[in-house]
Amino acid sequence: MRLRSGLALVFFKVCENHTLTLAIYFGESVWTAHMFKKIPRKLLEHSCGWIREHTDATNLDVPDEFLHQWIYSSNDEYLEPTGFYLAVFSFGYLQRDLATSGTPMGAMRKVSVSLLVELFQRWQLKLALVELHRVTNLKVSPMPLFEFPADEKIEAWRVAGSST
Repeated sequence: MRLRSGLALVFFKVCENHTLTLAIYFGESVWTAHMFKKIPRKLLEHSCGWIREHTDATNLDVPDEFLHQWIYSSNDEYLEPTGFYLAVFSFGYLQRDLATSGTPMGAMRKVSVSLLVELFQRWQLKLALVELHRVTNLKVSPMPLFEFPADEKIEAWRVAGSST
């Protein structure tokens, strides 16, 4: 996935009540503001609420209801990820980044849009591995949901049982 053209600016800061304020401004890119309307706002708020309560979650901690909502499928209405998927990921990643970086309340941090897009793809892989872990005999070790170490490895093994 890549930005085709244009400019996207991401701004976020920690407010005094420990919530994250996120604003994403898209220029002439494949993602536009109207795409946020595809998924009800309540679903986004519910997703962000779970993320706030589980700041140290691993990919295996994600409940099925969120797993199925957060995994992007090319069968979806749009050919590229819409605002919902990007908003959930951006919120989780930025929330975790601000919490672990020691950024003071009210201070602003900048994150490259290209980095967010790259990490989004890695996040989708982590979610897909959970689906395999839950429905096949292929098992994986837990991985941090919103942390992406440069040398991160996938640990996988097979267990006796179904060959699916």
